[in-house]
Amino acid sequence: MVVVTWNAVSHVERCVNAIRRHSSGWPYRLRVLDNGSTDGTARWLRRQKDLLVLSNARNLGVTRATNRLLRTTRAEWIVRMGDDTEVTPRWLDRLWYAAEGDRTIGIVGCRGVSPAGQIESSDGIPAPQEWMWSGAFERDLGQRSYRKRAELVAGAVLIRRRVIETIGLYDQRLSDTGEDTDFGLRARLAGFTTFYDGTVSVVHHRLGRRRRFHAARNLSLYVKKWGGYGQFPLPDTDPDDRIHLLAVRWVASGRPARALRCLEERRRGGCAATVLLLKGLALTHLGRISEAESVLQPLARFSARAEYLLGVLASRKGSLDTAGQHLGKGLELAPAFGPAYAALCEIYLRRGESERAQRLAEVGIERCPDYWVVRWALARLHHRQGRSHLARRILLELAPLCSLAGGPTSNGWLYPDL
Repeated sequence: MVVVTWNAVSHVERCVNAIRRHSSGWPYRLRVLDNGSTDGTARWLRRQKDLLVLSNARNLGVTRATNRLLRTTRAEWIVRMGDDTEVTPRWLDRLWYAAEGDRTIGIVGCRGVSPAGQIESSDGIPAPQEWMWSGAFERDLGQRSYRKRAELVAGAVLIRRRVIETIGLYDQRLSDTGEDTDFGLRARLAGFTTFYDGTVSVVHHRLGRRRRFHAARNLSLYVKKWGGYGQFPLPDTDPDDRIHLLAVRWVASGRPARALRCLEERRRGGCAATVLLLKGLALTHLGRISEAESVLQPLARFSARAEYLLGVLASRKGSLDTAGQHLGKGLELAPAFGPAYAALCEIYLRRGESERAQRLAEVGIERCPDYWVVRWALARLHHRQGRSHLARRILLELAPLCSLAGGPTSNGWLYPDL
């Protein structure tokens, strides 16, 4: 097992103690690399006699540190997790049993949930960030607990040694952003099966040390490698994942009718919520408001994405108050859901509540700094209020991302405007 930590003594202590409690009976070695901490993390780690502890003199980033750890082990199976991860009873039993019966399986992952009860990751497809994980931005009501082949997985990830021998280590050019997704996609292209076991959940405490808004370089490298994920779906892609991936692709390219026809080809119980959500998205773009509302309403009790789309539909019917209520509920379900902040800011502006809009945008940037759409909303607010110099400053930061993503409005097909 490999864990990288930096200035997170209480979190890594919880992580290590949870592994100790819930991994008894398994012959494992826990390797922890301290990435240049200055808060007492190194001192605590030195006192733990059952750990293999490495250290860097300075913070080299999670990706480089992880690769250093991986070079120190020749174990047949390796578990990678973050220092803010807390495993739960029988986690390792289930991940192992999912993998050991099929030698084509190279990676096994599980559900990641927040302490507040929100699903952060489940099974995934190669798609834009907000649609990559099927259970993202959902309140955890026990859904996404199926077991299946997947294109991408997260949580605590079990990796077969042969995967690393075949495709190499994590791409260090992707500095702490997208390196795990890149690794998973390379494994799939190399012929390995990825398996998702939703009966296993780990708690992701998500540390407050969020990255600064410096994603342009990483996004540039990532886009050069993967573009629009044209290599996918693969011949052995799960049939449901194939439908979901193609539907997202059709919607993103401005062809929602094609996406709707695609979704009607297949529906299976384990992924019914994803099918309904994508149907609601396609129907929203087609202007079929009552049909979209009917499809999305059953999902509203747990899905922030459904609440967002219901807010868009309400605004198009002229009810800003109802739209604001839906968007507010979406943020209650998922406080780090960037598109909802941007849309709610727009509603406040239409009501003439500019100060309230600015406060909300600033909260959104703090909670989800990597969502450029929230900064775009703040730039629009400054521009409307005559603060052009502030708007210009934000737009200069956004310019590299917008040129790569196709411009600030390119996300409009996946998250339609009010």
